[in-house]
Amino acid sequence: MRKNHVVWLCLLVLTVSSFPSATSDHSPTHSRWSIDVGTSEAIIEQMEFSSEGNLEIPVWIDNRNQISITLTLEYTIPFNADFEGPATLTLDGSSDDSITILLRGVDVENLTAMDEEVFEIVGTVTSRQGLPISVPGDSDSSSIQTIIPLNEVNDTEIIEPVTKEVPSLSAVASIMVVAVAASRKHE
Repeated sequence: MRKNHVVWLCLLVLTVSSFPSATSDHSPTHSRWSIDVGTSEAIIEQMEFSSEGNLEIPVWIDNRNQISITLTLEYTIPFNADFEGPATLTLDGSSDDSITILLRGVDVENLTAMDEEVFEIVGTVTSRQGLPISVPGDSDSSSIQTIIPLNEVNDTEIIEPVTKEVPSLSAVASIMVVAVAASRKHE
């Protein structure tokens, strides 16, 4: 009789251990949060600086965990831009947040039009429910290409002098200003 109970107990343990929920990943945050350049509706792959050398980059962070997490954020900044953005961010469980990273001070007039460099943001979980993680490593990242815009440059071009006589005035028109849609690189 006792042997029968042991057999039934073994069968029960084998049956329960074969259910997928019994063997699934129970880590508290791994792969249950994400960071993307863009919004909740669309991911952005590239953005162009304004003619003043500024760029506002939207970032969306989604925490699908049921507990709060704190992230340390690191950035790769293109074109030696000045930037404003948070160094850390805390998200409640089952929530999302949007932040805007501001890039400023890029001298677009002295860079080649359509040059590209990467902007990247990397988030690393440093605490869960306010408790520090001894070995951080749960990370996610997102990047985009940032682009220098085409500039409208006013060039002065000297052409053949044209003389036109006007009663009581004498004028020489020798300059024609041509607006050229181009970018030039100063050396």
